[in-house]
Amino acid sequence: TTKYWATVRPSFIVDFTSFLLLGPAATILFAIAGVVTRGLTDSRGSHPPRRVLLTAAAAMVATQVAGFAHRALGGTLGHFMWPGQGVPIAAAVVGYCFVKIASAEIIVPLFTRQPVNRSWPKSILRACPGSFLGASLAVGLIEVIDHRMWQVVPVAAVPLYFAYRAYCAHVNRIEEEHRRREVIGSLDQGMSFVDSQ
Repeated sequence: TTKYWATVRPSFIVDFTSFLLLGPAATILFAIAGVVTRGLTDSRGSHPPRRVLLTAAAAMVATQVAGFAHRALGGTLGHFMWPGQGVPIAAAVVGYCFVKIASAEIIVPLFTRQPVNRSWPKSILRACPGSFLGASLAVGLIEVIDHRMWQVVPVAAVPLYFAYRAYCAHVNRIEEEHRRREVIGSLDQGMSFVDSQ
């Protein structure tokens, strides 16, 4: 869903770190393992097998598109020369977001016979900032690994954890406010229909 991609998930950071360290082929294995694990461990049953397969396929395609964009613009793996690597990494994030949002908002609804969200381009704009934040964390982690700065990890982990919690709370408040506006809009439409009768 759009809400899922509006929030930076730790799994995205892991996937993007593996993408920038090992390349798209290895990342596909990480992404599929994550999707299947979420589907198998979901106690609410909100991940039927067909949806898990569609999500896994979307992860594969998104990773390949990100890999193509990254390679086409001269992206390197594991060791970055700054600032030149910023553009290939940004292109990879945009390509990944585009495919994931298009699959969540267009392809999955078509396969599950649900209405397509016509405002899916806005969903991409909402998802990209969080994805850029996650990619920045992945790049920071790779730089720590590349330069063997292990002493930085404990110092950075605590503030990052609290910043992530605050970020999630903020996104949840925005989503709740958006849902409330949708409910109020639906009620207003229902009242105007009743008034016209």
